[in-house]
Amino acid sequence: MHRTIDNKIYYLHVDYQNNLLAISNEAEQLLERISGVYIEQGRSDAWGRPRKNIDLEYNLPNPFGGSSSSFTMRGYTFHEHLEMVGLINMNGRVYDPILGRMLSPDNLVPDAANTQGYNRYSYCYNNPLKYTDPDGNEPITISAIVIGMAYGAIIGAGTSAAVYTSSSLAMGNFNVNDLGKASLMGAIGGAVGGGLGAGFAGSAFGQSIGFGVLKTTTANVAGNLALGNKMTVGSLVGSIAGGILYGSIPGFTGVAGGSLKNGMMEMIHNTSISGVTGGVSGIIGAGIDGKDMAAAYDAGIVAGALGGAVSSGLMVSIFGSAVIPSDNVRDVVKKYNSQSNNNSIYAPVFRRGGLYGLFSSRGVTWGRNLVVPQNDQDTYTHEYIHYLQAIKQGFGNMQMKGIYEQTKYIINGENWNPYYTKGTNEYYAEHPKEFFRLYKH
Repeated sequence: MHRTIDNKIYYLHVDYQNNLLAISNEAEQLLERISGVYIEQGRSDAWGRPRKNIDLEYNLPNPFGGSSSSFTMRGYTFHEHLEMVGLINMNGRVYDPILGRMLSPDNLVPDAANTQGYNRYSYCYNNPLKYTDPDGNEPITISAIVIGMAYGAIIGAGTSAAVYTSSSLAMGNFNVNDLGKASLMGAIGGAVGGGLGAGFAGSAFGQSIGFGVLKTTTANVAGNLALGNKMTVGSLVGSIAGGILYGSIPGFTGVAGGSLKNGMMEMIHNTSISGVTGGVSGIIGAGIDGKDMAAAYDAGIVAGALGGAVSSGLMVSIFGSAVIPSDNVRDVVKKYNSQSNNNSIYAPVFRRGGLYGLFSSRGVTWGRNLVVPQNDQDTYTHEYIHYLQAIKQGFGNMQMKGIYEQTKYIINGENWNPYYTKGTNEYYAEHPKEFFRLYKH
């Protein structure tokens, strides 16, 4: 949507790659049809180079001059066209659609496991039909967002169902229909959170927002249904908005003391924040649904606090309470934080104990939760690299890649060991120096 100086609204239509296709007005009248990028002159190829519509020849008399829409200078993947010089400004770098190359090298290796990532001048791994480069620094793929959404949906559905079941059974009002609603709405919220995490891969704050949406939506939905409150589209949207607020608030990372103290402090911290964000969610949902905002605020506080308390209790029960690492481990974490430029509120919380600790001695990372059954520096370091990988790749994509690696390891045994196979997440978690050298945080 675009508002011009004549105070009229025009709609910009794009394809799946975000290429500008057409422009229409408020009356749904088509004003300009843009073939790929260039109005009526021709259709751009996959690399953004203009060509004719009919014979697809690259012999336009003036392919760049005056070719963009009179409403906007944007076109190929909705980036700004520098028509006088035939280049495309992608913000971080400038792209030449004729060469199919950037004019300056990428600051990062986008994917250490992809050989195409080592050509710093290449555009989107030499695969522009699959990838786009929103900021000129690193390409993202639509499939990565889909994977993140799929992971978020699975986790969101399971978490919301678990929180609802625990809450409703305790209050004696469990029913299967509400369990289904909790699972469905938790899946939607989780998909949004996972998609945000994938879309903002590389940003610690982006992961905090994405994970906050997943966590808050599942808690709010389950809490409301357990209390007998109706869930609407407005309340679901409000829960997602509350999750964005939740992700903007620093999370609990542990205090000096034993597991009981840390468990109680975490529940108090998360219950309080979830209550506040639940109230905000209630107001937003009521505004959308046209209901009493004051009543929705009060109900949202109670539902959010209930969901937050139960989800925190489940986390502590399964993965254990927070622990404060020893001084030498904290020194290592501080060094890695410095190398990764990670000063975000999305700080890791180390955990030990719980049901998981009774059955496994292996470390595991879930979002910003780093479970370290073994109290040794190697385990802490390994899981912390996974935490940084989750920031780099998006928490959902990192988890799915980990599941893939472990499944392949189980099937193939020592014939394919991810801990010794260069390019896997497990390999770089075992070799931190190589991780930082390749990703150059």
